[in-house]
Amino acid sequence: MSHFERLQACPNCFRRHDVSIYISGQKITCTCGIRFEVVRTETKTGADKPVSTKAGENKPALPGLKASSLKSGIDTRVVPSTPPDIPGYALREVVGRGGMGEVWRAEQISLKRTVAVKLLPSDFESAPEFVSRFEKEASALALLSHPNIVQVVDRGIAGGRYYIVMEYVSGPSLREKMSKGRLALKEAIQLISGIARAVDYMHSQGVIHRDLKPENILSDAMGNLKVADFGLAGIQRGPQEFALTATAVAMGSMNYMAPEQRKDAKRVDNRADIYALGVIFYEMLTGELPVGCFKLPSERERYFPKGLDEVFSQVLQTNPEARPARAMWIADVLETLLQQPAQVKRGQPRKRRHGRFPWWLLAALLGGLLAYVGFASSKREDKTEVKLPSNAREFVKKTGEIQNVNLPKLFEFPVS
Repeated sequence: MSHFERLQACPNCFRRHDVSIYISGQKITCTCGIRFEVVRTETKTGADKPVSTKAGENKPALPGLKASSLKSGIDTRVVPSTPPDIPGYALREVVGRGGMGEVWRAEQISLKRTVAVKLLPSDFESAPEFVSRFEKEASALALLSHPNIVQVVDRGIAGGRYYIVMEYVSGPSLREKMSKGRLALKEAIQLISGIARAVDYMHSQGVIHRDLKPENILSDAMGNLKVADFGLAGIQRGPQEFALTATAVAMGSMNYMAPEQRKDAKRVDNRADIYALGVIFYEMLTGELPVGCFKLPSERERYFPKGLDEVFSQVLQTNPEARPARAMWIADVLETLLQQPAQVKRGQPRKRRHGRFPWWLLAALLGGLLAYVGFASSKREDKTEVKLPSNAREFVKKTGEIQNVNLPKLFEFPVS
């Protein structure tokens, strides 16, 4: 038995959903938490290919997709054996893959340096919305020049494939750093301060990221963090064609989205990014997300300085009007805190010492044991056991007054 499967991508994470059982205008919920409206046409498209429902006969409905992705809705695109030919660049290997395509480690032949090349999926090239968003990412990066922001090198189309060439960042993401354990307070403050300054610069250039999260913050070989992935960025200056997000659509990563962004991503301003910075910093310190009526750091752990509470009580306000107007405010407050060594030192959890035996405790126990043995010995020497008459046991049994008694102990008394 077979049916025609119509696939529609989530506008936020680009996971594909089978919408063949829905009608136009009906809303469905993606696994990323975003609800979007189904758009159906009566004309069959290239995506409407018959898919067998028999076990072992699932076939990809779109080129480059594994059969397993039809059930999960996740793009598990097969890496082509031969990389696309982009003039001036030699693509070496895929280093990342996401909703808006795949990222290759490549060599820029003219300068003999390593760069990153991001390719738009071939099946998105006929979708104007995705092409426009891809081009917007390159345009946003072209406006920015900051040591804590990934730099764009080139953009273009080759063999029908849209591509962006960017600075190659070889280190792990902030998420990978955090997965190894909670960061020390001083390190966390220094890292988030640098990112806050980069975000403040970004806002001054009219760019709102709208998808700040640990996965989109990379570190270079020197450990410096860099903001990356501007696929959902909003540009508040320049051509109107960059304002692509439709009204009343939520876009971003749910755990890091400001409340107003969950309702309407198009109308958010720089304070949505400030909220996301607060969520990231809170997670760096505590290992958890600030959900609901969350506790401030000093309420969770006594060793956190109360100066941190001011940051979170302001940047994580539900009402954007109550948040600081600039991300620079976060950097200024935290760097002031760094100038108070006693506060920062107090913010380090006390390390427990392992592997050292408490010899003082052993000495105390041995002393107590020797004292007890000496005392017991002295008592035993002061007592003389008196032998009982041979008929004493018989006498006690007859009287019936005492039973199950240790008679030698009973008749034991000191000799004067």
